[in-house]
Amino acid sequence: MKPHGFTLPELLITLLIFAILINIAIPSYKDLRQRDQVRTTTLDFYQAIQLTRSYAVSRNSRVTIAHTSDWQNGWEIFADSNNNGVRDEDEEVLLTGQHSNQVQIIANRYVSNYISFLGSGRSYQRSANSPGAIQMGTFHICHPEQHQPVFQLRLSRGGRVSMTRVDENPCKG
Repeated sequence: MKPHGFTLPELLITLLIFAILINIAIPSYKDLRQRDQVRTTTLDFYQAIQLTRSYAVSRNSRVTIAHTSDWQNGWEIFADSNNNGVRDEDEEVLLTGQHSNQVQIIANRYVSNYISFLGSGRSYQRSANSPGAIQMGTFHICHPEQHQPVFQLRLSRGGRVSMTRVDENPCKG
């Protein structure tokens, strides 16, 4: 009767090959996970901005998306009835979003705190006496440990948002 199973040398060689393969796969998996986090954050943030604009148009009133402490820590969309770009106690919160991963959202100064849309769908800065000045700006979404991908969201003067991939990574440095 022939014995079934592995000998000790066969088992050790199999475990050694398995360990080598795992050591090759783990860094690739980490890179894949970080790239996926950047894409997911970009799409979530893009959709939140689009939803803010849709709320403003459907309600025919100013709706604002503002960060909670930093853009990468979260944001809230609210009906900005007094046009100040800050959510007050009496203003309705329409939606909140948050991210806890290491993906960074870097905004230029024109959109560093909020984006506000009028009922026409155009983005305007806050103002107590008028609709305000046209609001345009750029966001870069990236991971500090990754060179690529880096996504750029641009808010145009008409209130539309475009998404593109760019080579520069402002998160590194």
